[in-house]
Amino acid sequence: MKTLFSIICISAIHVSLAQTQKTPSPADSVVVYFFKQSIVMKEVEQEGDSVVFMPPIGAIVKDGKLSPITFDQVRRLTKKEVKELERIIYAKRNDDGVTEVAFCFEPHHGIVWYSQGEPSRWSTICFECNQHESFALPHLNLEDIVAFFHRIGVRAPKRIFSEMAD
Repeated sequence: MKTLFSIICISAIHVSLAQTQKTPSPADSVVVYFFKQSIVMKEVEQEGDSVVFMPPIGAIVKDGKLSPITFDQVRRLTKKEVKELERIIYAKRNDDGVTEVAFCFEPHHGIVWYSQGEPSRWSTICFECNQHESFALPHLNLEDIVAFFHRIGVRAPKRIFSEMAD
């Protein structure tokens, strides 16, 4: 009987964990932002001739509010576009989610989900180095995200950084 109880508990935990990977509850709106202004690089310390930079996490949203920068393009997504974006983000992946990256992290794109007028999930994206800093989102497939941006008319690079320089 203890074994059966243990199996039921483990199954319930597994189902619960699997459910956390599903798309979260819908947001009131989802907005994509493009900005030329740099919002993340700040000097942390200087070591000899080199300077070490450190980006703050979740730069598109700070202290629960949208960053006070000038956005060059703001695009509120339709319900159909939100479904497509979430299908891309929450799709099962066959890779391990690890990508070779440059170490620039100069993001110029952000996606913010709003619930009751407040940011509930977000991602700040750098297509130059294939990195993103996100809150309440899984690892993003940036090739699919840049293709999505092109389809909805958001300025984005023609292709993303794909190989480390020799």
